[in-house]
Amino acid sequence: MALTKVHDRMVEGSVLNVVDFGAKGDGVNDDTAAIQAAVDAATVGTSSAIVYFPPSVISQYYKITAPIVCTKPVTIRGSGTLATTIIGVGFSSGQALIELDNAVSSAYFYRVEDLTLRSLDGVPDGIKVEDCSYSNFKDIWLYNLTNGIKITGTVCFTNCFERVHTYQISANAAWFTAYTGGGQHKFDGCTFSGDYGFVVATDSSLDGLNIINCNFEQCGTGELYIGGTVVGVSIVGCRTEGLDSGTEFLFNPVSGKTVGGISITGCNFSADGGAVVPIELGGAGGVVRGFSITGNHCGYVANPNFVVLNGDGESGLVAGNSTDYATTIVNVKRAGVIVFGNEYSTGGGGKNDEAWGLYKWKVADAAWTPNDASGAGLTFASSEGTYQVVGNTLYFWCSVSYPTTADASNSLIGGLPETLISSGFSGGLAGASISQTNATLTAVLPIASSTTIQLHKSYGVRATNADLSGKVITFFGQVRIA
Repeated sequence: MALTKVHDRMVEGSVLNVVDFGAKGDGVNDDTAAIQAAVDAATVGTSSAIVYFPPSVISQYYKITAPIVCTKPVTIRGSGTLATTIIGVGFSSGQALIELDNAVSSAYFYRVEDLTLRSLDGVPDGIKVEDCSYSNFKDIWLYNLTNGIKITGTVCFTNCFERVHTYQISANAAWFTAYTGGGQHKFDGCTFSGDYGFVVATDSSLDGLNIINCNFEQCGTGELYIGGTVVGVSIVGCRTEGLDSGTEFLFNPVSGKTVGGISITGCNFSADGGAVVPIELGGAGGVVRGFSITGNHCGYVANPNFVVLNGDGESGLVAGNSTDYATTIVNVKRAGVIVFGNEYSTGGGGKNDEAWGLYKWKVADAAWTPNDASGAGLTFASSEGTYQVVGNTLYFWCSVSYPTTADASNSLIGGLPETLISSGFSGGLAGASISQTNATLTAVLPIASSTTIQLHKSYGVRATNADLSGKVITFFGQVRIA
């Protein structure tokens, strides 16, 4: 029988059963040595066999008291997450139940699948992935651990995590730390539940991060945090749920780090706390550039902004998103940030304000109410106005019915919805008319750095309130705005 084992382990793809190496799976015996022996046998020479865990004793588990260390490529395969459970007992902080830790600079084609990893005391991590590439992690439950998945090293790229689910994680469900190993990591159909769901630490740099159809659930501090460099981030079809405060997706690289090429689409944001911010960009001194936040939905009501820019979040697109509340989609206007086509459903729904580059863009005429700004305290018999903003230009129209007055103050109309630019502004001619006339208006001159308009009856001669007593004036114009 022993000779058969030796022969099998030398054949690529051979299956080595941990029970044949002495593992009991009864929750009483320590199976560490038996499992490690199976792993070592599976990686003799250049072969890469399968280490198989049959179902453990019903309601019991494979007990280990030290990490299972894999220094060469191997497949670790259970019989399903409900059939194969490995529990770590007596681990120290920083140790992981399974450690893929290469003796060389990098090794390819590891696999871990179809099992549950957990602990009794929450001290160890689940899986450490160090300098492993082209590897797959599939159908795994990680439960009652400090960190679920720890990814680190200098040569570690093109790894795929499918249906890896984390629960009761005290720190990070998925954690890139001290990582400079390349990139192209995919997380598909995973559940991230921890104090933080998904973290790229400030000491890490990678490219090509894809998070697809994942669930960020019941996190304590935040759902996703990127503090290091990531170039190329795609988050598609994900769901958040259960955060009580803070920010769900926080892209906040520290000084010297950059997050660029961000795409967030088809996601549904939900939270338990109304003050939660769905997406926040920048603030810690690093650089955030080139984001596309499109086609998402936010379902909680009280939050004031969908996207928050903090000074490092520049150049991007926020479009086609829907919310269950009327809000400012982006907290500030910013050069290079385009916002359009967003809609809310509260009170029958409506379009949110838009911003193209730096300036607001109104998709339809809005009303404004002209008022007396001359200081005379006049109350107009009637007044109405409409306006549009296109780029940095305000188009306005209004009609005002003056009361009977003998006041000699120069007329001044206030209430424009936007402030006019301040530097180098010299006024602008606009059309004007007056009914019930004994006088003629020839010019409408908006005043720089204000929301007021002068009325002139001839060049350089302003109309007084008395000139307009009992008259109805109508005027329009277009001006530059701040």
